[in-house]
Amino acid sequence: MKKLVAILTAVVLAALLVVPAFATSPVTFDSRENPATFPGEQDIDVNVNVKDGAGETITTTVYYVTVAWESLEFTFKFDALNENLTWNPETHQYWDTTTNAAATGTWQNNDDPGRSIVVTNHSNAGIAYTAKFTNNLKSSDELNGVIANIYGDDSTLPTAEGTTYAAAPNAGYAVKVSGTPTTKSTFKVDTITIAISAN
Repeated sequence: MKKLVAILTAVVLAALLVVPAFATSPVTFDSRENPATFPGEQDIDVNVNVKDGAGETITTTVYYVTVAWESLEFTFKFDALNENLTWNPETHQYWDTTTNAAATGTWQNNDDPGRSIVVTNHSNAGIAYTAKFTNNLKSSDELNGVIANIYGDDSTLPTAEGTTYAAAPNAGYAVKVSGTPTTKSTFKVDTITIAISAN
C-alpha cells in the first residue's frame, strides 16, 4: 500500500513539474548585465486562427452590397414671374421682359456637396465600385441647357469582417446639376449606372 501511495505521489509531482512548450525563447530582464533593461516591457501578440470543422481554411465568400441614394430630382426656379417670362425664338432661351435679358434663376436641392449616392459593403470580401453616365463619363451630355455631374472617385471597399452591420465600410458619390433649362417641361437629364464587382 505504501508503495502504491509513493507511486501516485510521484506521478502527481511529475505532472506539476511539466513545463509548457513555449513558442519562443524567453526574454530576460537582467539588471546585472544591462541596468537599462530593468524595469522593462515586452509586447506579446495574441493571435487567432479561424478554421472550419475539419480544421481547414474557410473559403466561403458571400457578397452583399447596398446602394442607397437621395432624391435626384432637382428644381430650377426662375427669378422672374410667369407673366414676365417669354420664349426668345432667336436665342432659344426663356427671356425676362423686366430686364430684357436671358432669364436667370436658382436651383433647389442642389447645395454643396450635392445629393448623395452611398455604396455599403456587407460582404466578407472586398469590392470595387464605379459610377458613370450613359456616355461613360462623370459628366452627362448637355440636355435642354442642363448638365449633371458625379463627384467622387471610383474606388474599393474592404471586407466587412470585423465590423458591425451599422459600421460596415461605405463610400460613394455626390450628384449636382448646373445650367439654365431651355424648356418649361420636366425632363430626365441622364441615367447613372453604379457597377459593383469583386476586388
